[in-house]
Amino acid sequence: MRTSDAAVSSGSQVIQRLSLPVATQASVALSAQKVVFAFNGKSGGGKSAAQEYLFRAFGVPVVPKVSDRPPRIGATGPGDPVCVSPDHFTRMACHPSFYAYEYGGFRYGFSGQDLAGLLTTCQATSVIVADHGVFHALEADLHGGARFVPCFIESAAGILWSRLRAAGYPEAEIQARVARSASIVAAYEAEPDLYQVVIDNNKDWPHFTQQLMQLARHNELRPRPAAAA
Repeated sequence: MRTSDAAVSSGSQVIQRLSLPVATQASVALSAQKVVFAFNGKSGGGKSAAQEYLFRAFGVPVVPKVSDRPPRIGATGPGDPVCVSPDHFTRMACHPSFYAYEYGGFRYGFSGQDLAGLLTTCQATSVIVADHGVFHALEADLHGGARFVPCFIESAAGILWSRLRAAGYPEAEIQARVARSASIVAAYEAEPDLYQVVIDNNKDWPHFTQQLMQLARHNELRPRPAAAA
């Protein structure tokens, strides 16, 4: 197990990080044209929606994510975590190829082996990382074996309230999610240069997806045939 050397300004803590490149350990050469999109933003701000769009429109697979938080109603998209018990998460986090961090009182994580495995068969993959320490660790561990593209999704608090209400979330949960997002904003404001791309999610869905399409095309991804039609 290796702990992250990067301090996280949001106050969350990196538990451990992967000793990458896993692909090197498996004798698999990664092309410099491979891409890892790493999304961050407020709770409910569109991170999972961005992953789902890139998957459906460009075939970009999502690195599976797990959490010891309770399941959310309707959270069944490819970017939503698999919710496990705290004991189960702790066992997973003991694996040397597992990135984990705390956010909002719960733990989240993903396997670096899953990420490296996807890059051996796909041009790009995406992951959600709500922690700057993991951002730094992942970028360092890739060692240039893939193009690392950190993306921050901007969304105003009022917009989040409206969208979460429309989605049927209770007021108490909405208030808690908006409050938790303060740490994400503080970390972003402390280290804005970390992000290569800032995506505006304060307007409508076409505006949001147009930016994601530009992001994909800028990184030389081709749309799925059905999406291109």
